Amino acid sequence: NSFPIILALLTWGLGGARPTLKSTALMLFILSGLVLALDVPGKLDGDVSVGETWWQGIAFALTAATALSVAFWVTDHKLAALNGSVRSMFTMVVVFISMTIAGLGDVLPGGMTLPDATPGWFGLAALVLLYGGAFSVLFISVPRLDMARNAPVMNMEPIATLLFAWVVLGQMISPIQMAGGLVVISGIVILSLRKSA
Repeated sequence: NSFPIILALLTWGLGGARPTLKSTALMLFILSGLVLALDVPGKLDGDVSVGETWWQGIAFALTAATALSVAFWVTDHKLAALNGSVRSMFTMVVVFISMTIAGLGDVLPGGMTLPDATPGWFGLAALVLLYGGAFSVLFISVPRLDMARNAPVMNMEPIATLLFAWVVLGQMISPIQMAGGLVVISGIVILSLRKSA
C-alpha cells in the first residue's frame, strides 16, 4: 500500500506534476493509519521474530507496489489512447501469464495448487470474478482518474478486508486496528473534500 507514494514520485520523476506538501502529508497520514490498521506495532511487540522471511515479505511488497505504480503510470501516460477494455484485457493477460510462470517455476512461497474442496473452488471463482472485475474496471478508468493524485483512495482495500473479516469470518479487530481504520478513512475523506473544493 505504499504504491500511491511510489506512483507520485515516479510521475514527478518522469516529468509530471510535483507532489504538493499537503498531498505528501496526506499520503503519509494514510500510510500511518494502515500501519496501525494492520497492527504492525502489535506484531512487532509480540512473539513475531523479524527474520529472513519478514524482510523477504517487505521486499516482495515493495516490488509489487513498484510494479503496480509502473503499470498505472504506463496505462495513464502511454496507453491512454488505447480502448479501455482492450487495455484492461492486455493487463489481465500479462498478470495471468506472469503468475502462471511464477507458479510453475516454484517462485511463489508454498507454490500454486488448485483447491481440493468445493468451498475452495467457490473462493477461487469469487476471487477471479470480483477481484478480476474490479481491476478490469480500474484499468479501463485509469486515464480518467488522475491516479498520481487519487491513488491513496485505493488504500481503503485493507480496511474493507478487515471489516469483511470481522463481519463474515467473525475475526476480532483490536482497538489499535480500529483507530488505524479511522485514520485511513479520515485521510480518504480529506482527500475527496480537497478534490471537490
